[in-house]
Amino acid sequence: MLAHDATQRFLDTVLTTCKARGWIKARGIQRTDSTHVLAAIRTLNRLEHMLETLRLALNQLSEADPQWVRGWVPREWYERYGPRADSFHLPKAASQRETLAVQIGADGYTLMDTVLGHDAARHLRPLPALEVLRCVWLQQYYRCTEPGMEEMRWRGPNERPPSALLMQSPYDLEARYCTKRDTEWVGYKTHVSETCDEGYPDLITQVLTTLSTTPDCVMGPAIQQD
Repeated sequence: MLAHDATQRFLDTVLTTCKARGWIKARGIQRTDSTHVLAAIRTLNRLEHMLETLRLALNQLSEADPQWVRGWVPREWYERYGPRADSFHLPKAASQRETLAVQIGADGYTLMDTVLGHDAARHLRPLPALEVLRCVWLQQYYRCTEPGMEEMRWRGPNERPPSALLMQSPYDLEARYCTKRDTEWVGYKTHVSETCDEGYPDLITQVLTTLSTTPDCVMGPAIQQD
């Protein structure tokens, strides 16, 4: 249905039928509201997100060239990044979590530097998970490589991108964290329009899915045009 745009054709067919039967009238009243849509992913906290992103990159590398991975990846990485992030026993103390975050960040940069810096790994560079790793690390870590000014640290709350840009999972790159009144979720937002004339059935006439961080107030012109 998605590949051939059949969802829109299905809705158009229903609306045409409803119009022919007199259930939708010209210049009728319609209303639009939005609702949250959960992404089909596990909700990860920030530290779990780092673990799972690096784990995904290592898994793709292992599938693409297991011999290269066995010859280069340190043994302790198998224990640190082998289990799923939600199975990893994270430390409770803030200082220990910060230390672990810095360790994960350093390992991620080591992996990227190795793949980009060795001709033997040239065939691994196009892997999608490595690009995801690069983007997530750019959002979550600050790194300076200038001689004498070397530094790598976890970004503070005011140094990270806004929610509309901040990735929440390596498995769904467009899912975003959002709040609407008392509802908090990671995923998307669906805008639904329906007729609401008295004496007529309420019929859905238009549906539009956006990033969860898209404000409702900017959707009016796009919904009306559709």
